[in-house]
Amino acid sequence: MDDQLRRLAGQLARRASLAAAAGIRLLVQLAPGTLAPGPEWFRRIAGDIPPERIGAVYDPGSMVVEGNVAARLAVAVLGRYLQHVHVKDTVPRQAGQVWGWARARPGEGLVCWPDVLTALAAAGYGGWLVIDRLSGPDGLAGDVAALRRMVTAAAGASRPAAGLAAPAAAAAHVLATEGDRA
Repeated sequence: MDDQLRRLAGQLARRASLAAAAGIRLLVQLAPGTLAPGPEWFRRIAGDIPPERIGAVYDPGSMVVEGNVAARLAVAVLGRYLQHVHVKDTVPRQAGQVWGWARARPGEGLVCWPDVLTALAAAGYGGWLVIDRLSGPDGLAGDVAALRRMVTAAAGASRPAAGLAAPAAAAAHVLATEGDRA
């Protein structure tokens, strides 16, 4: 296993160098069934690559599937590597004899979004919150409205310590985009 991790880390370092030479940063999506299913695996394969060259895409919906990693732990482990956040929710769903995972509107699934927004604010995350998948028949408008409600509730429920952004600040980017008009 250590040989595989070393080889993967070496490949990732080479790709991060190629990306840096092109003036871009390599982002790795944390997702079940991949070589970086969670924050701790990402940190193992990222090794000594600086966060200016490589970053992680944190997806709380995927973290529910991948061991239900608590938001504060995921955000703390990722540290400065946290570069991008996907907004989606997930619920278990039975189809015949088989259980699987289905999309849900943000805030209507198993992700504890107040905890996610609080952890992001406490870490000083000021990047984008990106709606990863549309969840319902009203599409983007419904998902943006759900995200707005969660951010508003989180901002009203918390009083961050001096120097920390309020949870609403962590979502300011997504709420001011063109997609918000959909």
